[in-house]
Amino acid sequence: FLSFGTYDAASNQADVEAAAVVDQFQTASDFRGPLVERAEGQLICYARSVVSQEWLSMRDGERSPVTEGWVVALDKTGALEQAAVGANAQQVVSWWDATADREVGRRGRMLVAQGEIPILLWALLVIGAALVVGYVLLYADPDEGLIAQIMMIGGTTVLVVASLLAVQVLAHPFEGQNGSIDPSGMEYSLTEMAAFAKSDGWQPDVLCNAAGVPLPK
Repeated sequence: FLSFGTYDAASNQADVEAAAVVDQFQTASDFRGPLVERAEGQLICYARSVVSQEWLSMRDGERSPVTEGWVVALDKTGALEQAAVGANAQQVVSWWDATADREVGRRGRMLVAQGEIPILLWALLVIGAALVVGYVLLYADPDEGLIAQIMMIGGTTVLVVASLLAVQVLAHPFEGQNGSIDPSGMEYSLTEMAAFAKSDGWQPDVLCNAAGVPLPK
């Protein structure tokens, strides 16, 4: 249950972050002058860097410095808009609200990525698994056929090992294994942002490559 809770929390936080990025992108369309294209371009680069950079870094429990750079850039852009129109302007309030949601989501998934199942708990799980298999071996009925005994012991062992593997996957949801959480939410956000930009008639600044790495100035 602990591992499933970890997995579920990671998935939810990633979705919160992805939704907040789209909210910020829509808010940026109300910014003044060239800040519209800049803010939207930075958000696209942030999303790309999460998908291509930070998702890989999370396997080691680390943040991506590329993504961190876009966080700083977005904060600076928000501060410029605030200086121009005031802290109480609706687009500024909405921008910082979405920023807070985005950071909560990002912080949440990073905490999950950095989390580890305590060694003591792993020891208890392994001991429990060994006891279950040992119990089946101990009470094997010699009067039963060999095939029946092999099936009973083998089935129990497979079930126990599968349970331990499931715990490993659920407790480390960003390891890139089968069943791990992928950045599909943020990828969908990129699709949504492209559609919004097209419908609004804006062309976001091209500030990075497809992996979110900043282009040379």
